[in-house]
Amino acid sequence: MVKRNLVLWTLISMLILLNVGCDQATKRIAREKLQGQPPIELFQRTVVLAYVQNQGGFLSMFSQLSEPYRAILLVYLPLLFLAAGAVYLYATPSGSLLRIAAGATIIGGGLSNIVDRIRAGAVVDFVSFGIGSIRTGILNTADLSVTFGCAMLILAFRRS
Repeated sequence: MVKRNLVLWTLISMLILLNVGCDQATKRIAREKLQGQPPIELFQRTVVLAYVQNQGGFLSMFSQLSEPYRAILLVYLPLLFLAAGAVYLYATPSGSLLRIAAGATIIGGGLSNIVDRIRAGAVVDFVSFGIGSIRTGILNTADLSVTFGCAMLILAFRRS
């Protein structure tokens, strides 16, 4: 049992670090290659690369709030939830690998955006997807990690 827990703790840590690392790397590339440049349209505008600094949350929500309130809503509360999720994952590393991977992916994506908010006061967003006039907002790899992690979590719960 101890050996299994050690393997799962290692998997959780690696997935969190992989998500943070990939997100930070893609944001660095976006800063270097996209900042100050016009948007790049790929695959007939299915994918658009455009550099944006987002001080708010999803779709720039809360960006107009004054700093103490924005920090509470976008740094401290999410950090509390992510810490609780991490404690839960590490304390109860049982259950399906899909559930564990989903939790670690959500934590890694959320943590990476919090790192940006603490370091720079904003998150770098750089990609949007769409077909015709139907488009996502501009987002980043961490946002995709959280989204895919949530989808994996729903799938894991539906299977159990």
